[in-house]
Amino acid sequence: MGQYAAGLHEKPRITKAIMTKFRRWWLPIVCCLGLFGVPYVHADSKEAWAVATATRPSDGHKIIYRYRATFGPGFSKSQYPERITVSWLYPTTSGMPSHDDSIAMGQMEDLLAPVTDTGSLSYLALVTTGEGVREWVFYAKSRTQFMQQLNAALQGHPRFPVEIDLQSDPKWTRYEEIVGRMAKGS
Repeated sequence: MGQYAAGLHEKPRITKAIMTKFRRWWLPIVCCLGLFGVPYVHADSKEAWAVATATRPSDGHKIIYRYRATFGPGFSKSQYPERITVSWLYPTTSGMPSHDDSIAMGQMEDLLAPVTDTGSLSYLALVTTGEGVREWVFYAKSRTQFMQQLNAALQGHPRFPVEIDLQSDPKWTRYEEIVGRMAKGS
């Protein structure tokens, strides 16, 4: 059950390949087809989330995006300069996870919710699912503190098959790239 560790500044090869495929195939579809997020607000929160789906016409494969559309009062992205990407690769022929994988992914996300719910250390900003990978993109004040809290939250549970990548991203480039392109396509 050991602790989770992260690769500093080095993205897993599969994630880079998937992002290259994403930029080449999915972003133009999102922009050209005018897909946009459908916002929703949690009842006890001032933060709105949005969900968008892109479908590749050639094979019908989808990528689902869930992202924060708004942040609470007093929020400043500059306070969260560290990007932590948690990637879960899964076998698929359709691009989407199996029912069992989806359940396990939801369980892990529920376990991590206390790490991000207060916003004092980190925010979950973006979740993408498709092409054999689900990625949770967090922005944190401190890599070290985030990893300590992640390990504490997952301690005592079976190890999840995830890769963790840590990057300095004070401008939130990953988030802005994806959300910005969706906004332009709407």
